Amino acid sequence: NYTMNKQKEVIPNTLKENRLKVGITQKQVAEKIGVNSQERISHWEAGRNIPNLANLVKLCKLYKVNVNLIYPDLY
Repeated sequence: NYTMNKQKEVIPNTLKENRLKVGITQKQVAEKIGVNSQERISHWEAGRNIPNLANLVKLCKLYKVNVNLIYPDLY
């Protein structure tokens, strides 16, 4: 009897911590990087999804950090 695990693995990151250090809301992040929904920012912060390369670069510039500080487990 084969069952598929529907639980997605959470991708650890420091997006929320970096956003809070800068002192802005998820909505403000979405507006600044050109994303149409703060829900997408929420999913990235929760580790349910990962931003594409273009958005990751924008987030790094916005938060003034390198990608290895946002996704340390990937390095």
